[in-house]
Parts: sequence; C-alpha cells; structure tokens
Amino acid sequence: PAATPLAIYGRAPNWLIAALARLAHPAAFYSFDVRLGWAQAQPLRFGSRGPQAPLAVRSDEDAAWLHVACSLPRDYMDYSQLDEVAVPLAPPAKGVILSGKIPNWLTASLALTYADAPWLAVYQPMLQQQAIVVSTGAAAYPVGQLIPCPVADA
Repeated sequence: PAATPLAIYGRAPNWLIAALARLAHPAAFYSFDVRLGWAQAQPLRFGSRGPQAPLAVRSDEDAAWLHVACSLPRDYMDYSQLDEVAVPLAPPAKGVILSGKIPNWLTASLALTYADAPWLAVYQPMLQQQAIVVSTGAAAYPVGQLIPCPVADA
C-alpha cells in the first residue's frame, strides 16, 4: 500500500527502485547494497554542485519534462556523501526523467527528491532510448508509459 515503509533486497532494475521509493513516500524506503547494508533513501538538496561533488549532474528540458542525467566522476560514491550532492530544481509543471549509471540507493534518493514533480520517469537502457514512467499525478503520463529520452548520461 502507498505511504507504507518498504524495503527491497536483491537485484532490481532502476525503474523499480524509483517506483517503490515513490510508492512508499512519505514513509521510509530502504534498499540493500552489498557494500553498505540497508540504505535509506533521502531527499537531496536543490542547487548547483561544487567542483569536487561526488555526483556529476547535467540537465536539459523540453516543454513537458526536465531530464536529470547523473554520473559518478570517480566511479564510486559512498552513501555518506549524500549531503554533498545538489540537483537542479524542476519547474513546477514539468515531469522529471532520471538517467545515469548510479547505485540503486541513489536512484531512490533522486526519486524522493523529485516527489513534487507531476510525474517521474527513469531511463532504462534496454528500452532503446526510452524512459518508463514510474510515478504520476498526471493523466497524460500514466505509470508504464514510455517516453523518448535522447540523452542517457551526464
């Protein structure tokens, strides 16, 4: 049920992690990481990142969405570095598309960060340049809809 604490153990695609984090919101969501153990999703701050930030973020937008593309400059980011991450603020009427090769616990945190977006989609490489809507409050973007996503990584 929605707004109920959830946790996931084992392998899962990034879109499923984001969908479960949004479903659990505002309750806690945890995912298991072999390096960390149980990691709780935490909303990130909005703003610009410093030059030594552990997450590189690039954004672009069109009339309907903001695309937030993420990458790890040093190929690894520790959960304790979440406080050092800043992401762009989404315009109020636009959905958000997330992409990038990042840990699932970070995908969950990004999903919570954009909880106020009208809809959220996550880029899935196997869908050939498309993102899948994982959470919505907009009838025009139902859960499961595929959206073209021209750029995959930051």
